[in-house]
Amino acid sequence: MSPGAGRRGDALGVVTVADTDTTDTRLTATIDRALVAEVATAGEPTAEMAGLGEREVNFAHESERKFAAILDFYQIHWEYEPRTFPLRWAPDGRVIESFTPDFYLVDHELYIELTTLKQSLVTKKNRKLRLFRGLYPNIPIKLLYARDFRSLMAKYGLQDTS
Repeated sequence: MSPGAGRRGDALGVVTVADTDTTDTRLTATIDRALVAEVATAGEPTAEMAGLGEREVNFAHESERKFAAILDFYQIHWEYEPRTFPLRWAPDGRVIESFTPDFYLVDHELYIELTTLKQSLVTKKNRKLRLFRGLYPNIPIKLLYARDFRSLMAKYGLQDTS
């Protein structure tokens, strides 16, 4: 089965911070349900887990390394930037715009994009995600904004220095 075949997330396929005042609850539900089903047997992570299972990966941002550490702690099989999706093409067929999600959670058939950047870059990323969802509606993707990421780090007792 191809990634996301026959599966859809919520209507937008994104964790939407602006739609709710209960960001922590929605984020926790999304992460716990889709990512950390193993928590009951693995125990609670601590700040010491940040170095667990580190791979030889050149992450673009420190927040990605921390997110990978949480996934590793719960033994969630992930791939870093495994696929680039074309979004726009020139008249001659060349790809002129593409999108590469940060993580693919293999067992959950779910792409994760972290955005802990300044607002001007978030706006650009939101535009790309709208294009992505239009072109690839059956591929589930979750977007975690800076506020979501801080909530996740707080939940697992990790410092967010990003």
